[in-house]
Amino acid sequence: MKDLVTPYKQKDRWLPEIQGIEKYQKNNSRGYFYKGKLIPYSITQITDTRNAFVKKVHEDTQKDWEPRGNTAHYCLEQYLKGKSYDPGEYKPLVNRLVNYWIWQEWEAIGCEYKLFDLKRGIAGTADMILRHKKDHTRIAIADLKTKKDKITFQDYKAQIGGYINLMNLCYPELIIEECFVIAASNTAIDMRVYDWNECLDIYENQRRLFFDRLEVF
Repeated sequence: MKDLVTPYKQKDRWLPEIQGIEKYQKNNSRGYFYKGKLIPYSITQITDTRNAFVKKVHEDTQKDWEPRGNTAHYCLEQYLKGKSYDPGEYKPLVNRLVNYWIWQEWEAIGCEYKLFDLKRGIAGTADMILRHKKDHTRIAIADLKTKKDKITFQDYKAQIGGYINLMNLCYPELIIEECFVIAASNTAIDMRVYDWNECLDIYENQRRLFFDRLEVF
C-alpha cells in the first residue's frame, strides 16, 4: 500500500492526494474507482448497522439533512483551506462551526480526503485529517455531523475506526491516536472525543462480520 502513496513529511502543509482514486455519486448510488476499476466496498457500507425502519426514516428525510450536510462540509473545507465560501441559509450553523475553539489548536492537512484498503477493496473519505499546531507529530481524525437543532451523538466508533485503519495502511509513518466528532446545528455545537484503539477494534470486528455475511451468500 505505501508504495502507491506519496509519503507525508512534517514540513509539508498538506497530505498529497492519493493518485488514481476517484469518488462517484449518482442519485443515491455512490462509490469509488481506483485507476478506472471499481472498488467494491466502502467504509459506509461496512459500518452501516441501521435496521430497515431507521433506513426508511433516513431516506424520507434526506431532502432536509443532505443539503445542510453538504453545505456545512463544503464551507468548512473552504474555511480550512483559507478560501471563501457562501453558507446561504445555513449561515448560523457554519458560523458556529468556523468559530469553534478547536481551530485555534488544530489545523487541517487533509479535507474530504479519499483513502483505500486495496487488498480488501475498501475505500472511504475522511472529513478531516488534522495535526496539532504546536506538535506536528500529533495527527487526528475528525468527522463532522450536522443536526437540525438539538445536538446528539450516535455511535460513530466503527466509522472513525475505519478511517484510522485506512490511514494506517496508506500512511504507516503517521501515528494516529486522537479522534473526535464535531456536531453542529443552527443553535449549538459540541464535540465528542473517542478512544482511537476502541474505534479501531470495533471497525475491524465490523469488517470481519461484513465479509463473513458475504461468504454466506
